[in-house]
Amino acid sequence: MVGIVHPCKIYGAMAAGRPILYLGPRPSHVADLLDAHGFRWLVSHGDVDACERAIQAMRETPPEKLREMGQAAKRVLDQSLTQRLLCGRFCDALERVVIQR
Repeated sequence: MVGIVHPCKIYGAMAAGRPILYLGPRPSHVADLLDAHGFRWLVSHGDVDACERAIQAMRETPPEKLREMGQAAKRVLDQSLTQRLLCGRFCDALERVVIQR
């Protein structure tokens, strides 16, 4: 389903204002979003070693850096991924398609 749907849980995780550990496919919308902003650790499905390294990296990250990462996640959500903004973008895209006909 990559490219068709994505888990909306990412928005709840970002709203919590904490860094994110994402276990999932790449490429995907979620991975692209997290790569663009850096408040995450990404692990491919089934990669146990990478998951272990990510958890260790999280443990070694200073608390202030973790807070900054969480604040960045919340800021991205609040500034560019609100329902109002996304609905507006969707309507704009739909209007472009309809007007072209």
